[in-house]
Amino acid sequence: MEQFTFYELYADILQGMDDVSAGKLASCICAYEFEDREPDGEMTDKETFYWSNIADILHEVKETESTGKIPKKYNLQSRHFTFYAAYYNAMKLLNVRKRGIFVKAVCAYMFEDKPPAFEDKVMQGYFNLCKRKMDMSKQKKKAGSKGGKS
Repeated sequence: MEQFTFYELYADILQGMDDVSAGKLASCICAYEFEDREPDGEMTDKETFYWSNIADILHEVKETESTGKIPKKYNLQSRHFTFYAAYYNAMKLLNVRKRGIFVKAVCAYMFEDKPPAFEDKVMQGYFNLCKRKMDMSKQKKKAGSKGGKS
């Protein structure tokens, strides 16, 4: 898959975690979606708890999206955005703590329209490269809420 639906539930969980745990969980979510890999390595009890509670949603949505269908059940219940492989590829270039910071910034930008202010110029560069796709997603969503292309 080159993209998957990222729900506000995932963002809420990540925002409530420290940056290292958020980076680990976000990496698990992306590895599951893009590489068909279950979490490997050690997870804290908290990380395991969150994973066990979102794994069924991830599986159901992935199954639906893999057939070319839209997971309406979840899309109607929760705000969401399209998470592209490019975001994950940028995350993989960062250490686990910075992955957490990065994914939290993506979520804040997509759900709250808050642009990040990274101290790390490399992270800012990665975000800027991904921002074009994020902005296109926002435009599509806005047009869709009005019934189609604007």
